[in-house]
Amino acid sequence: MNTSRNISAGTGEKLLVAEGLVRHFRQRRRHLFEATRVVRAVDNINFHLNTGETLGLVGESGCGKSTAGRLVLGIDRPTAGTVRFEGIDVVDLPPEEWRAMRRELQMVFQDPAGALDPRKSAIDQIREPLAIHAIGSREERERIVGEICEAVGLPEATKTRFPHELSGGQQQRVVIARALILKPKLIVCDEPISALDVSIQAQVVNLLADLRQKYGLAYLFISHDLKVIRHISDRIAVMYLGEIVETGGREELFKTPLHPYTQALISAVPIPDPMRHCDRTILKGDPPSPIDPPSGCRFHTRCPIARPECAEKKPEHRPASSTHSVACHFAQIDAEKKENASCTP
Repeated sequence: MNTSRNISAGTGEKLLVAEGLVRHFRQRRRHLFEATRVVRAVDNINFHLNTGETLGLVGESGCGKSTAGRLVLGIDRPTAGTVRFEGIDVVDLPPEEWRAMRRELQMVFQDPAGALDPRKSAIDQIREPLAIHAIGSREERERIVGEICEAVGLPEATKTRFPHELSGGQQQRVVIARALILKPKLIVCDEPISALDVSIQAQVVNLLADLRQKYGLAYLFISHDLKVIRHISDRIAVMYLGEIVETGGREELFKTPLHPYTQALISAVPIPDPMRHCDRTILKGDPPSPIDPPSGCRFHTRCPIARPECAEKKPEHRPASSTHSVACHFAQIDAEKKENASCTP
């Protein structure tokens, strides 16, 4: 994948601010006398997104990335916390105001086949949001649809086809076109390339980067693929078991990862050079259950530098620089040890 693409870092004006965001799910009881258990999918996370910026949200499966994206879009309601879009708290918006807000917030889903209506053609699904929001006349809608289809590289011959007649890449281009048709300011991309062939993934990622520059979009880009995250993001937030453990600028975080979990993620990225040897950080054990997370630092049960304090006290985010923060009691000590041994792809 070409990583030399020049991507602007946005205007610096905060478009989206999430504070103290929490989402707990009550698990259904299997019998009458079983105690109610709570899944702590997202547990008190804070992040912001600037206008025209891409924030990469990365972590292993089950860490709460997709739930965070759904909370931002109002698809799911937070247990606690606030989400402000352009200064407006969107959590308690009435339905009629949410309908207007939907024009500014859109989503590209992980499974394009599942996100499309099998009974409608591609062009009908791209055109549908314009009809829902009563935008333009019939002629204007056709013009807008044509411009968007050209922007996403959707061939003319595919417009009248149904989803099952399209390839995975073409399906995802339809989903992207449908998200763009209302000219939103923010798009949440939830693992948008994980269901695609490797040969198509780079095309879709580069398309998203080009569309961002063309339309001034902001992305919350959710993925477990660090190479993709590094390619498209301006800043990166690393999640583990419902919490954000480290945030930083793209190059700063990859060159000097401070949290042991971030170091392990980066060291696991394959290096396309058989002659280059890297020291891999192999984490022990499996991720704990979000139903019963560990006390103190949630990563301490797998952390290679854990000390007794880690199990007793929850680490707060500490600034390492103006753009880099980490939630780890001993991050600075470990950063000094790992500085020359990091295996950055």
